[in-house]
Amino acid sequence: MTRPNARLLFLLLALYAVASLVHFVHNAEFLGDYPGLPASWSRGGVYLAWIGMSALGGVGALLAYRTREAIGLILLAVYATRQAAHAAQHRQVRTDTQQIRW
Repeated sequence: MTRPNARLLFLLLALYAVASLVHFVHNAEFLGDYPGLPASWSRGGVYLAWIGMSALGGVGALLAYRTREAIGLILLAVYATRQAAHAAQHRQVRTDTQQIRW
């Protein structure tokens, strides 16, 4: 990967990591306000999920930047797919009548 592309990738990933962290902090702190979630979900579990998912993206970015570009890009693709699935799961948990109003 060329240096300008790698810098852009890291910048975008850093911005996304911050936005993702803010989102997960909100989810963790207001977990009880989301109707229909399994009782087994906990605040700590939400934070651990963010750490695990972010670690996958971080390792993928480091590998893409260093010597294992193909493996790193595959990990980043898995990370992106998992994030998209996470977003879709959010929409399945609530119905329109249960939607939290901001």
